[in-house]
Amino acid sequence: LREVLRHITEGLASEDAEKIWRACHKIAGSSELVGFADYGHRARALSHQVKAAPQASDYFSEINKFRLETEALVSRLKNTQINFSNLL
Repeated sequence: LREVLRHITEGLASEDAEKIWRACHKIAGSSELVGFADYGHRARALSHQVKAAPQASDYFSEINKFRLETEALVSRLKNTQINFSNLL
């Protein structure tokens, strides 16, 4: 998530739609795979939106909102002690 967050932030700063698209696309599949379905669906929808409108200004608000949500998710996960052996 931190890598994706970095790519989204860099992509927004440089208006690099391809970088933002790759980050959203990557996190969509990964999130759905590990059980964050709603978050993954939003990432997938954003990846489609970015691909359809490659001008950063067209989707800045939505991507920035997703970036903030990702920062909050990273923070929550860092503060959560998960015993992964229970999930195996």
